[in-house]
Amino acid sequence: NAPLNNRIETPQEAEEFLGLSVIGLIGRFKPPRRMDPGIDKSLFVLHAPRSQLAEAFKSLRTNMIFSYADSPRKVFMVTSSTPNEGKTTIAANLAVVMAQLEHRVLLIEADLRNPSLAQVFNVEGQTGLSKLLLQDHYDRAAELFDGHLSLVPAGEPPPNPAELLGSRRMQRYLEHVRELYDIIIIDTPPLLAVSDALALSPIVDGTLLVLRSSSTSFDQLRQSINYMASIKSDLLNTADREANILENKSSLGIGLVMNFLDQKVGQSYGYYGHYGSYYYHD
Repeated sequence: NAPLNNRIETPQEAEEFLGLSVIGLIGRFKPPRRMDPGIDKSLFVLHAPRSQLAEAFKSLRTNMIFSYADSPRKVFMVTSSTPNEGKTTIAANLAVVMAQLEHRVLLIEADLRNPSLAQVFNVEGQTGLSKLLLQDHYDRAAELFDGHLSLVPAGEPPPNPAELLGSRRMQRYLEHVRELYDIIIIDTPPLLAVSDALALSPIVDGTLLVLRSSSTSFDQLRQSINYMASIKSDLLNTADREANILENKSSLGIGLVMNFLDQKVGQSYGYYGHYGSYYYHD
């Protein structure tokens, strides 16, 4: 049964009603008084590296590493059910804190329809993913932050984003970068808006599904999870499809990240901070 108001408000509700682990709790925080004008304001972990918000991303990093320790995974997709849940901001800050551990991190912007990461990291002139996949030889991604974090921006929007992301070319590219990087984070469009993320789902190792606290509905999350489970489990033509999907969710590699968490809820889960307003990219 879903919550009475059909909205997920607490980590307990998310785990109880969806049967998946919440591996990240990200709240709303006041911007620091001083912000470096040369850094995009959505990169919270660089503006306030000792803040509770930065600690929340480091906790997500730790939980992500340990959650997938039994079956080591390298390629992660960051997505959401609908727009405006903050998935791109989560992906960008997570990539930064991963690189701070001196992991070789590649951040791929696979939201080819609504890109923003090139602006966030100020790499407008770099070769985009849409062009990269059409080449026989791969150009190096933009080197950022002392060489530990690299970015491949989306580039020019192609006429067929879903087909390109689900193509053998994309699979070959991921096989190539697996040998070069420790962690690969892919920012994708929302699952229920277009089919792009679903096209990528079979070729990634794990998925971080971002939900906006008190906004994302149980039905939206359930539908998103079932879509991914259908593809990964190859159960589309099975009569008892939904029962099998729910039974096998734990093997899908999906971790939930609650975003815009209310301060009072966060405090009850050992998460503290100042409730306020911050700038988010979708």
